[in-house]
This record gives sequence, C-alpha cells and structure tokens, in this order.
Amino acid sequence: MKRSFSLIEVIFTITILAIITTLISSNFSNLFTNVDINKYKFQIEQIRSSIKTMKTKTLLINKTSFDNLDDAKIDKENEKLFSSILKTPIISSKNSWMKSNDKIYILNLNNNKVKFEYKNNSFMCISKNNLCKEFR
Repeated sequence: MKRSFSLIEVIFTITILAIITTLISSNFSNLFTNVDINKYKFQIEQIRSSIKTMKTKTLLINKTSFDNLDDAKIDKENEKLFSSILKTPIISSKNSWMKSNDKIYILNLNNNKVKFEYKNNSFMCISKNNLCKEFR
C-alpha cells in the first residue's frame, strides 16, 4: 500500500514554512540595521574623540585651531575621510560616508541621509530626523 501526502498536508506545511521564513528574515534585517547603527556610533565617537585630541595638541603648541578634518574631494567616492585626525581614515562611499562640503559630511544609513557638521571643534548631527538622536 502506497502512502503519500494529501494536498491539505502539503499546503499546511508550505504555509508554516512561509510564516517561519518571514519571521526569521525580519529579525535578521533588524539585526543588520542595529549592527550598522552601532558601527557608525563607534565611528562618530572615534571622530569626536580625535577632534578633542587634536584640539588639545593645537592648544599645547599655541595654535588657535585646525581648520579641516581631511583633504578629501567633495562628493567623490574612495576618498580618505577624517585623515587629519584618524590613524585609519574612513573611505568615502555612496553607501556610508561622503563629504558634502569642507565642513559637512553625510552618512547614508539604509537610504536615510544624516548630516554632520564640523564647527567650533565639534562634530555634530544637524539633520532634522530621528536618526540624529541615535548619534548624540
């Protein structure tokens, strides 16, 4: 006697697998977003810490301030960003950091643009979106 699955059993199994796959994939996308945010939080803290270090160094040598964070070209990929303050610069990319002008940098995080400005020896988020709260 042959034993096989009925159509109802196959449909039920496929439905359960689809539900499980949907739940797992949504959890993974949230996990990757959190990993990206934490990575950029770390980079921003590195930048801010390096600015404070450079500010201290310039004060010790009786210089008023330092003007720029790097010599990268504006809106160009594969440029070394923050090379004046970081030992390992961040490479510009359309999917992460880009230099917008001499004092403004844009972080592209999951198609959300977050603007940062270097002004008065500080690196602050100037965007008007909720992501700025993440990077304070």
